[in-house]
Amino acid sequence: LDYRMASVTPQEYVARFCKVGLCNNRMGALVQYLTELSLRDPAFLAYRPSVIAAAAVSIVRETSALPAWTRSLQYHTDMTLADLQGC
Repeated sequence: LDYRMASVTPQEYVARFCKVGLCNNRMGALVQYLTELSLRDPAFLAYRPSVIAAAAVSIVRETSALPAWTRSLQYHTDMTLADLQGC
């Protein structure tokens, strides 16, 4: 084992979710920023990293006048918009 351990962070999901969510560069940067902010707040420890990344994508899409969640995002993340509401 060599005691090599790592934890999963929302950043590991950002690229994939942004690609599926058709985010442009500006939107991707905003998603990255939101997920980085979540790392500083202990309240987000209650959520899975994938949920945090998905919630950031939905927020950025909605503020960009796009539908917050699409069928494609639902299929690839296995989450609905209702799953993200608490986050």
